[in-house]
Amino acid sequence: MSKSMYDIIKKQNGEHFAKAIRCYDNGIFDIPNLDRIVKYAGRDAEPVMKYLISLKNIEITRQSKHHEPLTLLAQAGYTAYVADTLEKQNAIARYFAPNEQLCTFKDKDRFQRYYIINAVRHDADKLRRDDFTHPEREDAYGTSVISIQVLKEGGFISIKNRYNHTVESCDNTFNSNPDNIIMGLSDAIQNYFNVDFVTTHCDLPRGYRLVGDQICKYNQEINNVYVGENFYIADGIIHDINGQNKIMLGGGLIFDIPSKTVHNIARPFYNWNCIDNIFRNKALQQIKDKQTGVRTLTADGVPVMRINAGQMTYINLADTPSVLLTDMNKLCGELDLSKAFEVDLENINTENITRIKFNPMVRSVQIKQTALPRDSYNFSNANTLILNNADFSNATGFKTKRDAGHVVISNVKFPHLDFDFSQVEILGLANCDLRGVKSIKFNPNGYRINLRGAKLPAQKFNLEHVDDLILDNTDTSLVHGMNINPNRVTGITPANALRLIEQYKQR
Repeated sequence: MSKSMYDIIKKQNGEHFAKAIRCYDNGIFDIPNLDRIVKYAGRDAEPVMKYLISLKNIEITRQSKHHEPLTLLAQAGYTAYVADTLEKQNAIARYFAPNEQLCTFKDKDRFQRYYIINAVRHDADKLRRDDFTHPEREDAYGTSVISIQVLKEGGFISIKNRYNHTVESCDNTFNSNPDNIIMGLSDAIQNYFNVDFVTTHCDLPRGYRLVGDQICKYNQEINNVYVGENFYIADGIIHDINGQNKIMLGGGLIFDIPSKTVHNIARPFYNWNCIDNIFRNKALQQIKDKQTGVRTLTADGVPVMRINAGQMTYINLADTPSVLLTDMNKLCGELDLSKAFEVDLENINTENITRIKFNPMVRSVQIKQTALPRDSYNFSNANTLILNNADFSNATGFKTKRDAGHVVISNVKFPHLDFDFSQVEILGLANCDLRGVKSIKFNPNGYRINLRGAKLPAQKFNLEHVDDLILDNTDTSLVHGMNINPNRVTGITPANALRLIEQYKQR
């Protein structure tokens, strides 16, 4: 054991980290550049111990004869191609379930920064996602469609699978070692693209990422950006913000202390004025608890933020007229939005949020990928209401504006309540399960009502005068009848249309 390396690790990662290595296998301290390897690994060594042990003897199998990577993949049962255009990059998107789409598909420039090989196994079309109720990263479904991505500058490789973030370490399929697909593939890829990359023979646990030879403990992955306590990873490059008068807030947000402004490295085009305004023309003070490391930011002496390990646990938005919050994992207590007339919440973990206090006069509400705490929700003044993959199943009340101009609701879990959309001209309820609602009213003279993929409750509906009624894959098995104009309906057979009309007349 190198005592000096122990001391370095102790100072850098903490005594607990250094002692854990020493107790488990002190030979780990002999690994060259260990301090660099674990610099961003956090303060707990146990989750990465097996990986550290594997570093004592890492080997990539070299081949005396270089093979073509596409030929080897064909031998492994895959039809593969080099994705050197955006169209080719996203050509495999059709194989992925709606909520398991790769972030790659949203990145228009990825094929320009990465060498990409997309591979589809010969049985991919025969495998049904619903048959795999307990997904494993390397099971038949997960590995039936893969994307091998190598940074063109070298030093980074990722193998992504069909489950995406449904399984742990989804970007590390086959341990990101092409040889685990078929022997010789690592050498073939390196030779074909003339690029070097690091492969590992041990899996890193969830929440860790390998960049070159460095282990990085991250809090979140947002749009292919990995966000840690005092660093972030973009395009395989680690950006260290420690000691730069900047604070990681979570959700990709970085707070610049001198300018008192915020920017988001994962969502750069979003407007974050709601946070900037908290500190505008106010004195900023930073208070750090020496024991817990928790930071408190105050504006004119009023606590407005608390940050723990690079993630906000509290934010004071009580006086903010327009609120945008995304990708917050650690917020606790009450989230006060009572003065906001515009609210946009996306991918908020509400597990420890006791209440979200909305302004009853809020004019615009967008909520995506968020489960709302148990409470009554009043959006009766909101002319714009957009809900996508939101969970309101715990709501004790839910009011919307009867004549709202823009209501788009999709993949939302509804509570057992009454819903009145009787004056909404344009209404979307795609893929919503409405079977549990007490009642629901639609506008009989609406311009467009989209019920694509929705499951309707057991009641009658008079929609004869709706100009554009979409019933594509709509479950009407419980419906007592529906008065419709077959000439203005899409997604339903004439026979089913007549059946619904006849049921309506009989009841």
